[in-house]
Amino acid sequence: MVARGLCLYTPAGYEDYFRQVHAAVAGGAEVTDELLAEFRGRHQTTSHPAVRR
Repeated sequence: MVARGLCLYTPAGYEDYFRQVHAAVAGGAEVTDELLAEFRGRHQTTSHPAVRR
């Protein structure tokens, strides 16, 4: 079975959020709510209320 998906990120440049998270994790950073909030702040976005702790 093959699964396929298509993800669209708008506005352009939002994919950098994921690159920054990846770079932080690859560099040994612990993923915390504060770290993700910092990255989200750079891209003027927030978490969906259902996933907030």
